[in-house]
Amino acid sequence: GHAGFSLAPLGILAALGVMTSPYVEGPWRWSLVPLMVWAAFLLAGGTKDMKGMEKAALGGWRVKIGEAVPDIHLFSRDNQTEFQLSRERGRFVLLCFLRGDWCPACHMMMRIYKREAAKLAQHGVKLVALSPSAGSDAEDFARVIGVDYLLLADPDCKAAQMFGAILPGAFKGQDVPLPASFLVDPEGVLRFASVPQNVQAFLDPSLVVGILEQRASIKAA
Repeated sequence: GHAGFSLAPLGILAALGVMTSPYVEGPWRWSLVPLMVWAAFLLAGGTKDMKGMEKAALGGWRVKIGEAVPDIHLFSRDNQTEFQLSRERGRFVLLCFLRGDWCPACHMMMRIYKREAAKLAQHGVKLVALSPSAGSDAEDFARVIGVDYLLLADPDCKAAQMFGAILPGAFKGQDVPLPASFLVDPEGVLRFASVPQNVQAFLDPSLVVGILEQRASIKAA
């Protein structure tokens, strides 16, 4: 009835955003990002879902800015690459948690990460995405998306639990990660953390470049 009618324009907006984004260049492309993502979240579970994520994040993350980040040891979704965070000392690592392949907004995020991974690498940042989705269907989906960055399988949400980025029983009674980003510096210390309420912060990896440039200018002063 009324709810279905009100969500329809958002669905159309999200679909148009996905279809047109490869053809829009420059800052105008990013101006549509927050609106597209809000539409996708509403379609995935409505405002109740979003309020649940906001409530789950009220207590903050378990790891605070300036604290050492717990070690993560996982394998890539295709099981071909072993990743251990403690072995990445000497460079920045951007950890991006995804709710799962069932989440429409995560599909957008995976595509945006594909566009931004190379740019981040130029600034010395390794982008690592983590998702509870695993198995052959998940591998096939990653190939369809064209994922060419490191996508880790965290089916038990152990890594998400370490950061407190978790929403209990959110999908078919299973725990899922809260969509979040964590920037780990070359010494293994947390330098940036997003919150679910700040859609653009956890979605747009290009914001990390600004954070690094600001940090470099402070050090140079």
